[in-house]
Amino acid sequence: ISTGHADADEVRMLIEEALRIGVPRLMLNQPANPLTGLKAAELAVIGSE
Repeated sequence: ISTGHADADEVRMLIEEALRIGVPRLMLNQPANPLTGLKAAELAVIGSE
């Protein structure tokens, strides 16, 4: 599953749901793109989940 061009709130929702239902891998597309609004610290947390 991929996040596509989701914004930060949508990315968080997708991650929560993916974890909840046991999706083995989730690809975060263009994580540093300003469209996502995600900061480096948030990306580090996401990467550790």
